[in-house]
Amino acid sequence: MSCLRRRRVGALVSSWLLCAVVGLAGSVGADWISPIYPTDRAGIDSVERLIVLSGSIPMGWFGKEIVPLGDINGDGCTDILLSTWIQNSLPPWPAHVFYGGRNPDSIADLILPNFEARPGAIGDVNGDGYTDIGMYWWISSTQTNYNLYFGGPVLDDEPDLVIPNMFSFAGQAADFDGDGILDLPVSSDVNGGPVNVYRIDSERDTIPEYVIPDTTESLGFKLASGDFNGDGHSDLAISSRLYRDSGWVRFYWGGPDFDTVADYEIWRPSSDFGIHLVPVGDYNADGYEDIYIAGGTNDPYGVYFGGPYFDDKLDVIIDIARSGGYSHISPQCVASAGDVNNDTHPDIIASDPLTRELHLFLGGPDVDSFMYADVFITEGVLPGVEYLLGFEVTGIGDFNGDGIDDFAAFSLPSRNNWCAEVNIFAGWQDPATEVLYEHEPSFPDGVHLSHNYPNPFNPLTTIEFDLPRRSFTTLTVYNILGEEVVRLISTVLSPGHYRTFWDGCNASGKPVSSGVYIYSLGSGGSIHSRKMLLLK
Repeated sequence: MSCLRRRRVGALVSSWLLCAVVGLAGSVGADWISPIYPTDRAGIDSVERLIVLSGSIPMGWFGKEIVPLGDINGDGCTDILLSTWIQNSLPPWPAHVFYGGRNPDSIADLILPNFEARPGAIGDVNGDGYTDIGMYWWISSTQTNYNLYFGGPVLDDEPDLVIPNMFSFAGQAADFDGDGILDLPVSSDVNGGPVNVYRIDSERDTIPEYVIPDTTESLGFKLASGDFNGDGHSDLAISSRLYRDSGWVRFYWGGPDFDTVADYEIWRPSSDFGIHLVPVGDYNADGYEDIYIAGGTNDPYGVYFGGPYFDDKLDVIIDIARSGGYSHISPQCVASAGDVNNDTHPDIIASDPLTRELHLFLGGPDVDSFMYADVFITEGVLPGVEYLLGFEVTGIGDFNGDGIDDFAAFSLPSRNNWCAEVNIFAGWQDPATEVLYEHEPSFPDGVHLSHNYPNPFNPLTTIEFDLPRRSFTTLTVYNILGEEVVRLISTVLSPGHYRTFWDGCNASGKPVSSGVYIYSLGSGGSIHSRKMLLLK
């Protein structure tokens, strides 16, 4: 059993450590953050900030892009790459890879000296099970290439595939034409030009398989892949910003008949429409993949539900205002957060460009047509953060190895000479889905704590207790010195008989040594305790 992250356990004092490796600094330990009025859907009153990773160059944009890499070192925890952008300096700039772990540290595990500032995860294009990276690369003032770098243990800063003459971004690789081979969509120029789709087979040539012609300004400003029409094939979505007065997103349905003629279009009278285009998985839990599209000054932004009846109706307005109707403000950054509350439904993270707040919107079958964030995290509640919180945000997978997705956000601290930082936050267990105990409704005469069984035990023992009335209840394990080992239960419980378990691990998930331990039940102002013996 692991303890819930539902309780406010008090801020832990963060110590700051200058790292000798590549001049990076970072916090060790963790602190608990009290979000601004989280909703009942969140089920929490605090969020754990696991660690802060920090650069060493004043006003150097360390973490300008936060790239989830998956588990590249095979330890069961996901890893991240942080790019750098340095003012008044030309690339290449260093990128740093940090391996996740049960107790992640702030020292870069891999340094890639020759990188640009805008790398992005593009999926597993070479089919080796690892996430690959793509980014444009300046050759001269008149030429840029698009470079692909294969992820995993072979990741380095030498490109594995170079597509010449591309000032561009790429979407996620997907099998658009149903031939079993991944295709990579790449915009030829963010200022306008054709979108090329490359067939990534064993030959890995740089001749596009499909060319979607240039028809308007900024074609391919953003690209997204996903099965949006629910037919079992990956589709391609392309946005174009018409800088004068409008924007659109065009959809190209995947399958054996995939071609370069748009099958569907959503148009809005806002030049910022489609400035963010993010596949968000099955956000409303109806079995179909959905897509987030940013609105603008004249249009709200939010999620369009996928499926056989996909249309241009905005199904969920996701607002970054605190109250009083939608704000008409597109977020600074928006991304899929993964499943941060571990309820099996994907979530969305966005940042407010004005107030610099992080906004978490939790997915599920109860999403409404108009949603405020379920969790706000502001600069004011984060120790050390002073500016630009959320300039970059993204989900990073299970960075700390507890089985729950985590997320990350860029910020600037004045106390560190304005060296940019990346804050890593832990996801949490949705109390509605975590099975911490078994409950049999009844009305006992009083609070009763039974003897654990078996006793002695190794490594699992069962603990049962009775509650006569609804009350806030804790069940805590202490060592013989009276030090807390793990809190098994900390929540409001109804009357009845309860059964739970302890697996001999502490709050960090590490096995404890043999010895006598005390389990203590607190409920309704009374405390009941018993001893148990762990033998190994």
